[in-house]
Amino acid sequence: MTQKDSGFTLVETLLAMAILAFGLLIVSSTWSGNVMRLKRIRLNNEVAFLLQQKMTEMELKYQNVGLDQIKEEEEGDFGDSFKDYRWEFKSQEFVMPDLSLLVDNNKETNTEMQGMILKQIGEVLGKAVKEITVTVVVKQAGSRKKELRFSVSSYFIDFNKEIAFSGIGGAQ
Repeated sequence: MTQKDSGFTLVETLLAMAILAFGLLIVSSTWSGNVMRLKRIRLNNEVAFLLQQKMTEMELKYQNVGLDQIKEEEEGDFGDSFKDYRWEFKSQEFVMPDLSLLVDNNKETNTEMQGMILKQIGEVLGKAVKEITVTVVVKQAGSRKKELRFSVSSYFIDFNKEIAFSGIGGAQ
């Protein structure tokens, strides 16, 4: 072997450097993807915790209270522990969907009675049920204006509400 034949050529060295750079690029992108996934998982975990906490707090607050005493809107924050998070609470009247489509229209005699019963059930449930929604709003990191909103809804039922069906045998 002569002096000229020992060592790597420039092409071999450049090819090795290109392979190394490509490998580092793949490792780097994999790590950054994992970091983004971890941030998203952490955000979802914190939001789920805060939604559950606030919903439980509202359920306890309005547990033995009439539906008419539930505020329509409330809002606040979670203190210094979660300074980028805030919450909103909204309540609205429950609207019963139209159940008349479930009635068999082939029997004319029962259709009127069934329609009347379904209408009264909708009215009674509208007075005894209230829909509530708790929303957690998160300021997105690095953005002053963009906010992410996560909501959960539930229904409060007033079990003490009087149920009266008019026009049905004996009930008044």
